[in-house]
This record gives sequence, C-alpha cells and structure tokens, in this order.
Amino acid sequence: MSAYKISAIGAAISFLLLIVLAVLPWPFGFEFPGDAVLTGTVSLTAKEMSSFKEYFRLFLFIDTVFIVFWMVAWIGIGSIITKKSPILGIAVLVIGLAAPILDFTENELIHSAVQRFTVDQKTDPQYLMVWDVVRQLSYLLTYSAGALAGLGLWVNGRWGRAMGVIGLVGVIPALAGLFYPELYALSFLWYLAWFGSGFMVLWKAED
Repeated sequence: MSAYKISAIGAAISFLLLIVLAVLPWPFGFEFPGDAVLTGTVSLTAKEMSSFKEYFRLFLFIDTVFIVFWMVAWIGIGSIITKKSPILGIAVLVIGLAAPILDFTENELIHSAVQRFTVDQKTDPQYLMVWDVVRQLSYLLTYSAGALAGLGLWVNGRWGRAMGVIGLVGVIPALAGLFYPELYALSFLWYLAWFGSGFMVLWKAED
C-alpha cells in the first residue's frame, strides 16, 4: 500500500471519529465536556461526577486517536504539495502538524484541570483561559494550513479544486463558527468537508 493511501485512510478515520465525537451522548447537557462543571455553571453530585469522569476519559481517548490520524492525513497532503511547491508544502506541513499538536496539548490541559477539580472542587480561571487560547489557536492554525493547502492543491483535479474551495472560501464561515458558539456547526462541517475531500485527493494521488 502506498504512503498516500495510508494518509487517505488517516483522513477517512479522522472523518469518522469526528462524527463519533459529535454524537457522543454526553450526560448533563454539556455542549463541550468540562466547561460547565469547571466553571461552576453546573454542580454535580458525587455519583454524577464519577459518571462525568468516565465520559471525559472516553472523549479524550477518542480525540487522541483522532489527533494521530489527523497528523497522518496532513503528512500526505503536505507531501503532495511539496512535489510541486517545496516551500508551500513545508509551510503546510509545519503549520498543519502544529495544529493537532496544540489539540493534544489542549487535551492535556483540560484533563489536568479536571483532575485538580475532582480533588478540591476549584479551578483557576487563568488556567482555563490558557486552555481556551490554546484551543482557539489550534483551530486558527488548522484553517491557515487549510488555506495554504488549498492554494497548492488547486491543480490536483476536481477533488483538489474542491479542497481549494474548502480551504480558501469555506474557511470564512468556519471562522464565524469559531467566534460565535451558535454557529459552531459551521466549523464542524468544515472539518468534515476537509477530511472527506482530503481522502479523495490522497487516495487518487500517485507516489
């Protein structure tokens, strides 16, 4: 199996895991795991806290697997672009891989916050602020890498052009979803479209 097809499988698994994360039946009506509890918006009983921690560990496990395959997909996309434009391809690789690394860092930060919270029922607001900055930076780096990749993939057939539209035009509503919580679905759909079209580009690529 070629390296590009391995990356294509990474994109496909990332696509599927995003859907899993989206439909994961979180208890207590959480929109994002951890926020409501750690900020004191929702108060949990001891039994509910135990359930929350179990769901939280499951979420982090799935998200960590997603991050690994996300990186596999980005390596393939960057490699395709590097063949035609080395500088652009390297930029896509560096920025594209920095995003999932930050996502992993974000997971570690929120996991640490939950661990501390279960001990003393308190969370440092500044700690959560750092977590939120890392989270948003991860999104911004992904969109930036997507836009750069869109430039490099424009000549790679119809699926390359599709990724170009997603990376260069689709990033606008995706950014709106990042800054306006009520529009978050747009950011989620951007990721699905990116990995879906990325699978097709990578699967059809030749070594």
